[in-house]
Amino acid sequence: MTSHAAASNASANEPPAADVGSLRKIRAREYALRFGFGAAVSVVAGVVGLLAGYRLGGLFLAFPAILPATLTLLEKKDGVAQAVSDVRGAAIGAVSMLGFALIAVALFPRVHGAAILVALGVWIIAGLALYAGLRVLARLLGERQYLPEIPASEAGPALEGLRRQGWTIGVAESCTGGLVASMLTTLPGADTVVRGGVVAYTDAVKETALGVNGDTIASRGAVSPEVAREMAIGVARKLGADVGLGVTGHVGAPHDGTSRGLTFIAICLPDERVFLRTYTKDHGAGRNRERDVRMAIRLIVDATGAH
Repeated sequence: MTSHAAASNASANEPPAADVGSLRKIRAREYALRFGFGAAVSVVAGVVGLLAGYRLGGLFLAFPAILPATLTLLEKKDGVAQAVSDVRGAAIGAVSMLGFALIAVALFPRVHGAAILVALGVWIIAGLALYAGLRVLARLLGERQYLPEIPASEAGPALEGLRRQGWTIGVAESCTGGLVASMLTTLPGADTVVRGGVVAYTDAVKETALGVNGDTIASRGAVSPEVAREMAIGVARKLGADVGLGVTGHVGAPHDGTSRGLTFIAICLPDERVFLRTYTKDHGAGRNRERDVRMAIRLIVDATGAH
């Protein structure tokens, strides 16, 4: 892995996408709990409406029927940070529903069908405006940060892919602070494929511990595809691994003029090919870090053919 020039690369940006495959991970019991709770609240609203009048019953229709069950499942499965994010989204939706209700009450007596459509439009516009405003406010005031709470099982396919290929791996991390290596080494049997990891958070450590060229950092910046590539090559060489993974990026506010949320992840294979992934969207510091860890694991899966 000594030839940098011989390495090829393939880059991928971060397009909006729906992860349909994640639906297969949801158990039937989880669907039943969500919809069962929602159905129970609807039944209570109907009974109260029959007994005490529909104005009182309508109060129960405003109850977040599915949210409590969803938050409980999220907290257990994906951690507190994900549950907190869902609470924030639910709060925005609830406030926007006030606009929906006011428009519906004002227009429904005169134009039934149009009232619902207009109220729905108000709800969507209000929700988007609140979301954008709160994102700006969070940046100005700062927000509490959480370490990613990613299930360790997500690293299983990456380890299995490396094991199937007969490869070992070394990991060099900057913005993820060792979380990728921690994910990989959490599962049993990781010692057969993981050689080790280096947290190269400063430019000096990138140069001394990984052999990243100082001129590359000076000319291209510490957060650049070139540095990610040299980190991957350098950690494989230093640790005597077949495969090297390099992660460099900004989880928070950058200081070098590059964009917030920018991350480059590179993987170097035994045949000296280097594959690169680029992520540019800013989801907030905590979610950026979570994304980077997950995408690093996914890159290992893709590179080893462990689909």
